[in-house]
Amino acid sequence: IENPLQHFLPLRTLQPDPDLQNPIGAKIITSNDARLFMANCVDPESGERVPYRIAWSGTLEDNRWGGSEYRSGTSTFLDLAGENEPITALYTSSDFVVVFKPRTIYIGRFVGAPQYYSFRRLVRGPGCVSHQTLVEYRDGLLIWLGDDNVYIGYPGQNPKPLGNAIEDRIREVADLCRMDEARAEIDRDNHIYTLYVPLKDELN
Repeated sequence: IENPLQHFLPLRTLQPDPDLQNPIGAKIITSNDARLFMANCVDPESGERVPYRIAWSGTLEDNRWGGSEYRSGTSTFLDLAGENEPITALYTSSDFVVVFKPRTIYIGRFVGAPQYYSFRRLVRGPGCVSHQTLVEYRDGLLIWLGDDNVYIGYPGQNPKPLGNAIEDRIREVADLCRMDEARAEIDRDNHIYTLYVPLKDELN
């Protein structure tokens, strides 16, 4: 039987400049209409994971990556090392990038050369614990699981808690040490956000 994986090539084989290396081992990958974004990556030069790093490809070139800051055209990376927490979720649009940590949200806007994206801390408190719980409801309105509640909000605005009615139930049944495995689905027609959390061992 033919192995279907043999037709997939690693990103580095497509890199136009072989001296520059793309991020590897990204825990979060997303895109907008112009770029590919990776976060919580392994630095290809040191081989060490940088959990607070966000990197982006060149404009309309998802195979072009910079090997270090401000080095390769419009592709570079930025370390959001404040709070020393890992990046846990990303949301992108054509105008901005929203970066979530467990208890912090940053918003990045395109500013052109040499940095290309400038990030500022939007709010501290309602971060996101799992990228898989982040969903878009309608017209950019986001819903996600924070470390203390479910939140809803538009990028650039302070989010509001949405899950007060289920807070106690989550703490009762969920394995709080594995909340990064939580995920969610959205039924936009029926206005239903369904959250799945890892259960405590005694409930499995």
